Amino acid sequence: MIEMQPKSHMWSALSVLTVFALAGCGGVAEKPVSASAEDPAAVLRESGYTEQAEMLADGEVTVAEIEKAGALMQQCFVDAGHELTLEGWNPVDGVTYLYLAEPAGGEATDDFHAAYDDCTRRYLQTLADHYRATVDAVIVPELMAEVRQCLESEGFTYTGEPVNQYDLVDSTLVEGGEAPSRKQVDDCVISEATAMYPDIVTISISW
Repeated sequence: MIEMQPKSHMWSALSVLTVFALAGCGGVAEKPVSASAEDPAAVLRESGYTEQAEMLADGEVTVAEIEKAGALMQQCFVDAGHELTLEGWNPVDGVTYLYLAEPAGGEATDDFHAAYDDCTRRYLQTLADHYRATVDAVIVPELMAEVRQCLESEGFTYTGEPVNQYDLVDSTLVEGGEAPSRKQVDDCVISEATAMYPDIVTISISW
């Protein structure tokens, strides 16, 4: 996973993998109950995560449910004395809900760690995992157009119609059958996404 973190003293989180990005410190939080469990809604309910359990009861997760869960998580952070900014859907894949958490006073204390784990696991994490696992990643069209131009400037011409980063390294969609490396795709996607969406701090690409 490549992340763009231009601001220091800020924490970000992505749906499948919770990524801590505090300047000078890194780590991965314990993941919540796996969305691949036989009955994840029941497990969530047993854990006391009733809001997520209700949303996952029908076995599906919608955009509206993810956004509602994000708002609940945001309020949880506020109630704990910290701040969280919902940055919306990642234009790089369309399935990752981006958010940025900031500890009160700028210092990630034990209280902040506890709030982070509780709020993300209680309200969003399993839903977000399930959504990402069941919905195909798609780079927004206007960004894909810029990414293709970037890759074409490096000598790669697409005869097919790629829709995500996996397609961009699919040799059957490239003229001559030689596809760019993942690094070349990463570099173009991140550079173009950062230029197109300068206000989103947590833009990322993952494989």
